Amino acid sequence: MKKLPFCIFTLSLIFLMRPAFSQTEKGNFLVGGSLSFTNSKNGDLTFNSLSLNPTISYFFIENLAVGVITPYTYSNNSFGGITTNSNSYSIGPTVRYYFPLNEHWAIFPEVDYSAGWQKSHDNTASTSSTNIHLFRGGAGATYFINKNVGIEGFLYYQDSRTDYTYYNSAMPSNNFTSTKVTSINFRIGLQIYLARHKV
Repeated sequence: MKKLPFCIFTLSLIFLMRPAFSQTEKGNFLVGGSLSFTNSKNGDLTFNSLSLNPTISYFFIENLAVGVITPYTYSNNSFGGITTNSNSYSIGPTVRYYFPLNEHWAIFPEVDYSAGWQKSHDNTASTSSTNIHLFRGGAGATYFINKNVGIEGFLYYQDSRTDYTYYNSAMPSNNFTSTKVTSINFRIGLQIYLARHKV
C-alpha cells in the first residue's frame, strides 16, 4: 500500500504535464495528403506510376479526425511491345486518432476504405474497365513543424481487390477477371491543420 500514494502522484504529474495540442482540438480541419512515384523494370516489363492521396478531415472530438480520402493514380507499363496507360479514381471515408507524445510529436492509428474505377487503354486498341476496392490500416507518427503544419510517416497494410472487364475492337467480346493483392507499404505526407474561428 505504500506505493499507492506514489502511483497517484506520478499519474497526476503525467496528466498535468500533458502538452496542449491545439492542432487536434475539436472543431479543427485537417487538409493534406501524400504523393508517391514508382519506377521499376523487370526484364521486358517497365512500370511507372504516380499516385496522389488528398484528404480532408474534421475533428469531431479532440484528437479524433474523420473525413474523406480521394486517391488518384496514373500508371504506364510496357511489356512485349504493348504499352498500357491507366487512370484510376476512388473515394471513401478515413478515420484517425492522435496520441500526443510531446509538443512536437504525436502517433496515430488510421484506417480508410475507398471504392472507385479505373480506365485503361493500350496500343492494340484494347480497353479495360476496372472496379477498385481498397482497404488500408496502419499506424504513423506526425512531427508538428508549427501549429499549422505537420510532416508524417505512415506504415500500413493494404488490401486491394480489382474487377476487370476487357474489350478489344479486333475481337468484339468482353472478358471478366478479378484479382486480390495485399501488401505492406510506407508513405510520407504533409498535413495542414486549420483552426476553427473562435468568436
